[in-house]
Amino acid sequence: MKPVLASTLHDPQNRLESLINEQTPKLEELFHEKIVTLSSSTSRETLQTLKKLGYEASYGDKSVASTYILALRRATEKKIEPIFYCDFDRLLHWTSHYPEELEAVTQKSTHDFTLFGRTKRAMLTHPETQTLTETTAKTLASKVLGFPETRDVLGTTWMLKAQQAEALIRAKISNQYGFYLDWPIRLWINSTNPGYIEVEGLEWETPDRYQQEITQAGYDAWKENYQNMQEWKKRNLMLRDMIEAIATHIQFNKST
Repeated sequence: MKPVLASTLHDPQNRLESLINEQTPKLEELFHEKIVTLSSSTSRETLQTLKKLGYEASYGDKSVASTYILALRRATEKKIEPIFYCDFDRLLHWTSHYPEELEAVTQKSTHDFTLFGRTKRAMLTHPETQTLTETTAKTLASKVLGFPETRDVLGTTWMLKAQQAEALIRAKISNQYGFYLDWPIRLWINSTNPGYIEVEGLEWETPDRYQQEITQAGYDAWKENYQNMQEWKKRNLMLRDMIEAIATHIQFNKST
């Protein structure tokens, strides 16, 4: 059985329309159903494009977590397993740059939960505001889970069962961004046969939206927009929330 796609998208300026149109035929071959929940600020044009192409698309609430929860809830309603979660802009990049890899990982799974992480090369395509702050979170999470090495727990891409998705839907959200790390930790701990796979296709997807600006300014100059003080502040606030989520699991482990 092909998996059900549960995905989320934030695209206020409708920058991904052409990529959506180009890559949808490939995604139709991979997934039985295609669910995309949009952030409340995503453009109406994006919603219309997705619906026209056969996606089950709708808006989430204002919180980031609400869009994820709605996507997972609608996926569980399909009564089809497994569910494959991946941010939609990442998925579009993956299928346009590494289609064979994406097909391989979505069509066969021997685990009840699979956590997908970025290879070292894929991780280094991201700006330092992400690589440095995420490394701290991933290191702590890997120790909590007892991994012998640091793994990319923050790839935000999972293959899971409907029952596991339902558990996430019921889980308490304690702050704005902590669920990014809390959820994969919960999924791993509560799985009987979890697996971890690193992939190239989860390299930095954001440049796909800004090809015109990159052509005009040059890639290195454009990338500096993601390494300013505002971006460092944003990423550190995300790190703070994720560390709080990790602390909950550390306390749980001590109590048991």
